[in-house]
Amino acid sequence: MNINEELNLKYKEKYIMNRTTENLEKYVLSELYSPLDDYENALKILYSADMTIISKELMFLEVFICYEYLWYNKKFHHSHFMLQLKKIFLTFSDEEKALYYYLNALGYINTAKNVSENKIISLLDKSIAYNVPFVSNYLYGSKYCKDKKQKEFYLEKAYRNILKIIQVEELKKMPTDNFYKIEYYIDTEIKMLEVSEIEIGILFSDKIVI
Repeated sequence: MNINEELNLKYKEKYIMNRTTENLEKYVLSELYSPLDDYENALKILYSADMTIISKELMFLEVFICYEYLWYNKKFHHSHFMLQLKKIFLTFSDEEKALYYYLNALGYINTAKNVSENKIISLLDKSIAYNVPFVSNYLYGSKYCKDKKQKEFYLEKAYRNILKIIQVEELKKMPTDNFYKIEYYIDTEIKMLEVSEIEIGILFSDKIVI
């Protein structure tokens, strides 16, 4: 049993004993890491929780799981919380609004039958317009934009917005607790504000940005 399996059991027990938002967040996140990688069970846990303890961050996470992981594994189903997020959009911070539009773009990319690149760029540009630290919205912009100069602009902005490039050895020494904080998960897995040196080589292989 590895460290995440042990923590999964620990967080499950803590959540059963005390059903708080923090315990729910840690329990759900523990389902997402290897060797569990159980995105469907993470959703089951979320959907069975009392709505009063489901944070906005958990709603954003649910949308990301539905539109990214489950789609990738060909087990897609529509988000339960996207409509709820839409209803409370006016209460969002700029960071949350940028995240909302990015997830809308992601959902459109992965679920639309006839994808319009103009529609994708429109949604991504709404996310980008809030001018908050974000990498993945620019990366998707560079992927779907046809104009060469604009594509290069998106790619360079993506690189400039990276807050930290993590060395492999540093990643091994990172405190385990970081991975079970939902804000950290959103920043690193969804917004991609921190990336490893290996990911840099993959994501920016066709352009060197100095």
